Amino acid sequence: MPRLLGKDEVTADALLKAAGLKTGTVTYDYDAGKPEGTVLTQSALPGTVLEPSSTVDYVINKMEEEGSTQAQAEENHYYIGSIDTTCSLSNYIGPASQTSSVKISIRLKQKDASGAEVYTPLISPRLVVGSQDIPIVFPRIRGAYGVENGTVEVVDVEKDTVIASYPVSFFPVG
Repeated sequence: MPRLLGKDEVTADALLKAAGLKTGTVTYDYDAGKPEGTVLTQSALPGTVLEPSSTVDYVINKMEEEGSTQAQAEENHYYIGSIDTTCSLSNYIGPASQTSSVKISIRLKQKDASGAEVYTPLISPRLVVGSQDIPIVFPRIRGAYGVENGTVEVVDVEKDTVIASYPVSFFPVG
């Protein structure tokens, strides 16, 4: 069982999947002393050996928002998508991929109602070996309210270049 505490929801889901586990019930609570959007508690302690495909519940730190009807609608009715693929860096780096490395990040690109591009980080920048296939596994990507499509991009952070992009469809939930 991986340690989910302090991780965001997308990372927590990816860690569970990588460990052969499934996301169970995700609930929300608020703790002003912890970063918003991170896991507060998990149903199984880190390091616990679980049966493959076991479900793990966790609680995300989220403050209840007061605001307009639109804000409440967005909170209760959101859009979600998913992706499960891999990205090979060998075509991007070329023949030296066995001995090279590149700093990458993974982000979601969507257009808001005004047509402006909005980027949401999914994975923070990290150094990877060029010969490595990168798993692009996000079972629950929360997209912008009312936006039915987007693109998951793998980005070379140092060159600010998109290495690969993958279309994602979003569907209303709630």
